[in-house]
Amino acid sequence: MRKVKLVIGIIFVALGSSLMNMILETLNQVPPPDMIQDSIKMNLVVGDSEDRVTWWVHITDLHISMFHAPDRTEDLTTLVNQVIEHVRPPVIVVTGDLTDAKDPDYSGSRQYKQEWEHYSRIVNMTTNTTTQWLDIRGNHDNFDVPDIKDDRNMFKTYSGQGRQGHLTSYSHKVNHNGVKLTFIGVDATLKPGPRRPFNFVGALTRMELNQLEQFERGADTDSEGIVWFGHYPTSVIISPSPGLKSVMSQGFVYLCGHLHNLHGLGEQMIAKHGVGLRELELTDWKDNRMFRVMAVDHGLMSWVDVNTLSHPTWPVVLVTWPPRADTLAGDIEPLYLLHSSTHIRLLVFSVSKVLSVTVKIDNGEIVDCTTRDGRLYTAPWNPSHYSQGLHVLHVKIETEFATKEIADHVFSLSDQRLEIPLIGRFVLLFDLISTFQFIFICIVAVSVLPLTFVNLSYTLGPLSLLQPLVSIPII
Repeated sequence: MRKVKLVIGIIFVALGSSLMNMILETLNQVPPPDMIQDSIKMNLVVGDSEDRVTWWVHITDLHISMFHAPDRTEDLTTLVNQVIEHVRPPVIVVTGDLTDAKDPDYSGSRQYKQEWEHYSRIVNMTTNTTTQWLDIRGNHDNFDVPDIKDDRNMFKTYSGQGRQGHLTSYSHKVNHNGVKLTFIGVDATLKPGPRRPFNFVGALTRMELNQLEQFERGADTDSEGIVWFGHYPTSVIISPSPGLKSVMSQGFVYLCGHLHNLHGLGEQMIAKHGVGLRELELTDWKDNRMFRVMAVDHGLMSWVDVNTLSHPTWPVVLVTWPPRADTLAGDIEPLYLLHSSTHIRLLVFSVSKVLSVTVKIDNGEIVDCTTRDGRLYTAPWNPSHYSQGLHVLHVKIETEFATKEIADHVFSLSDQRLEIPLIGRFVLLFDLISTFQFIFICIVAVSVLPLTFVNLSYTLGPLSLLQPLVSIPII
């Protein structure tokens, strides 16, 4: 019996070693070096011009419900109204779980037409505006949907992109303010769509991955880059070789939701994968009322997360130049332009008239910002004074009804970076699919191996299965 325990122990040690190796590989991932100087663009100097900058809004996990929290829908309606009028983004990206699709007592799940009608009314607010509504399905939007063409797939009738025939993954090109971007939506929902709880992971077939590769190749060669978005984080998506992350590796970013904020454990989930891809998970609208404003300014991407439960929510301020030191700049971004730039640049979106915008770096002098279009504000600076270490940019905005100060914009013009919260980074980098497979193997081993040994011992005699091992001479 001792030898039986030994064999079982060896099996569990091997499985445990595999899991530990996976964890260590996740923690020790070293992304490739950021982009070096591009001689073609060396003559470009970033100044106070209002072109070469674009912005968009990201929202996720709306969970519009006909049974619970009606304020969730009311607040979203208010936000979309304000965004359309005062931010005027070329696109609003919505990464899944558009409706809640759960029964009143949470015991079951299915699609409710009334929830989709509420959602459709919000989508229709962008009609006859310059804003495109780019939505993608989440696992809740796929509950009990046997096929994408089935009537139970209400995404095809009530969503922004479903009504245009984009029932799964799709590509959308944007040309705004002198910046070309390609937005590619990744639909990794299971097909057919299971009910709860068999919906946590996503999956892509070989055909679906090939389609995404075609979208990537179809992006304009003269565009700034690709913005990928989908509901599931890459850590919970099963895909064939070479894998989804490899296909998206040349993009600016992959935007997702699904994990909400891990019940408060992962308020900030940012990661940069070994292939160079940057991944951002956004906290949900459902309970936390979060949305994100993002921008690409002269090839550099930046963002700010906004909690509408905080006061004041407006004005929303996004410093695009220089970007924060914890943005984990992607490999396609021209970071070298920071050293030759002549101006600090920030976007200010306000529901009331802006009276003044001022900035200062560290404990330096206060400098007034100027604007031409009422959105992009700039102030002159000399980047050579801040070439080493970390520095703090302080921003103060005064409007007719509110004053907002920002004192946490830490930037660096050297290789020094702020540490990203470990939990959020680990969740996005860790291969949860392999973990689920490991747990499944352990459950099978615990359930099957003891019964197998008992059965063989009863049939062939005590420990007869191990006799060949016992008879082997030890050298």
